[in-house]
Amino acid sequence: MNKVLHKLSFVFAITNGLPSIARLLWHSKLLRWSKTGFVKVGSPTAQTAITIRHPLGSRLVNLRTYAGDIDIFYEIFFKKIYALPVAHSTSINTIVDLGANVGLSALYFLQQFPQAQVVCVEPEPTNFKMLELNLETEITTGKVIAMEAAAMGEDGMVSFESAPAKYNGRVILGAQNNIPALSIPSIMQRCQFDRINLLKIDVEGAEKFIFSGDPVWLQSVDEILLEVHSPEDHATCMAALERYHFKLEALDADAANQNLFWASRSR
Repeated sequence: MNKVLHKLSFVFAITNGLPSIARLLWHSKLLRWSKTGFVKVGSPTAQTAITIRHPLGSRLVNLRTYAGDIDIFYEIFFKKIYALPVAHSTSINTIVDLGANVGLSALYFLQQFPQAQVVCVEPEPTNFKMLELNLETEITTGKVIAMEAAAMGEDGMVSFESAPAKYNGRVILGAQNNIPALSIPSIMQRCQFDRINLLKIDVEGAEKFIFSGDPVWLQSVDEILLEVHSPEDHATCMAALERYHFKLEALDADAANQNLFWASRSR
């Protein structure tokens, strides 16, 4: 019961207006019922719009009902999976969000660091369209720079495989290349960043490519939020971070399969 009340309290606090409260609660229930088979899953493109409270002003957020957006919304704003430890090391003015999905993580970062500029990199075409919709105001003002591309170890073209849950799409090798790929140095050059204060990486297994070789760009990064997806990814990323003197902290030490880390420069 306490968990239910806690979640209801969150919904009332983050939404702006009774219509948005009703839409979020109703579509959350529909999504839960669809997972249990109680209702038939609707169209992957079906969506709802809610208005949320935000330090930069009320925001209309578009969420696809059955494509994973509502789950991501609760993970980011309710569970706060990207919350930095209290004693993070530096002022956050430049943020690069790799695997930006539909823009919810960018909105969360701007909630925490309203002075920052955010670069969103997202390869999945339908996710990117939703991102542009959700961040239209910030993109127009230059607060957010949106790049439709996959983050990789080097520039080029890669193949991308979408999934029913749109946050599960992934880069694949050996197929028709159809998505631009950008390295971290190229992203920094395009957005004219000489330093990244916060780098968020959630790229469904492509992290091993980003950290492959000698990632000297790590010298220009202060803090990293990193999700790893396999033992291979973990080994590659941790070796690179250790080489460039980052210390790591698990963000959810109680999780059964710990895969989300905060890395900060130790010296």
